[in-house]
Amino acid sequence: MFSKDLELTIGQCYKSAREQRHEFMTVEHLLLALLDNASATTVLRACNVDLERLREALDDMVDQCSGSGSSVDDCPIVEVLFDGEPAVSSGDGGG
Repeated sequence: MFSKDLELTIGQCYKSAREQRHEFMTVEHLLLALLDNASATTVLRACNVDLERLREALDDMVDQCSGSGSSVDDCPIVEVLFDGEPAVSSGDGGG
């Protein structure tokens, strides 16, 4: 059973994918929805995630995959690098 908060986030993910006429919900759609979830953003900030950069990168990825006739298999799955550094760090100094 999901928490109400997670149910709402997954619902937003589904709604966003449908509004963009995407056949599938992807990891990118889910991460974008999680960026609007206070509990998730608290965890992401604790992991030193740059939320603005992540949102921009995810928006670009989703836009790249929409309307281009691409299948979900042709779209990147959150392997976002900025200036040679990972967008998300494990916090252990290892990247």
